[in-house]
Amino acid sequence: MGKTIEISPFEIGRFSDQEIYDHVIEFHSRSNYSLFPGTAPRCYLSSAPDKALAEMIESELSIWPGIKPSAQLTSARTALLRDESAEFFDDASVLEFSVIDQLMTNSFCARSSESRKRPYPSGGALYPIEVFVCRVSNNVDNWPTKENILHLLPLSRHLEAMTLHAPDIILSNLSGGDTGLLGQPHFALVYAMFFERALFKYRTRGYRLALMEAGSMYQTADLNAQALGLRSRVWAGFTDFQVAKTIGIDMRHMAPLVVQFFGNANN
Repeated sequence: MGKTIEISPFEIGRFSDQEIYDHVIEFHSRSNYSLFPGTAPRCYLSSAPDKALAEMIESELSIWPGIKPSAQLTSARTALLRDESAEFFDDASVLEFSVIDQLMTNSFCARSSESRKRPYPSGGALYPIEVFVCRVSNNVDNWPTKENILHLLPLSRHLEAMTLHAPDIILSNLSGGDTGLLGQPHFALVYAMFFERALFKYRTRGYRLALMEAGSMYQTADLNAQALGLRSRVWAGFTDFQVAKTIGIDMRHMAPLVVQFFGNANN
């Protein structure tokens, strides 16, 4: 692969269109969410009644409702089947950091020493989604640094130390404050978009490509976790600014999109 190309955020920013950048930031900020334990009972996202919501969950959308479908799939499933999302984690057993290392390598790092391509698709091979690995349990052995939040460098396969928060504080901040809904996972990944990198080439279209990339990444991580005997749960019930502050990023340039928790669980 040759010498790893290391770039600075400021280098990418030189090529950004300020008008496009401001427009996307303004649009994205409308999806920001603030959730605090004291106000959570008075916050809601949907005005739909519970009965209507129950009917929509796990349903399918028919373009021509009431009309008999034209064809039927008949094959039995033979491919790798994704586990259901973990409902409640338990960290009673110790998790070695080597398992996390393997998950990160398999899911996000360059395929080989001759290639810069990663194991998931990215529009224009720009890779605007950054991954932060967070220790949220004391039952993880051989964590490599005193900092419990690390940023992945997927070409050199290095980890940059970020912040010093305690695991229980990190879990509370990443989960939106109500850890009782999750139990006790061992670690979490935060997927964050670097806006300049997403927008400088494909402009507003790049924002859509980056969101799709994040989905590909957490699906890849989910399948690799399953192969390593772990369960995962993708989570969006967090306060954006709180997560950004916890992992040590500046929301003027980078924002958390989603959190993925990992550990042992029995549904």
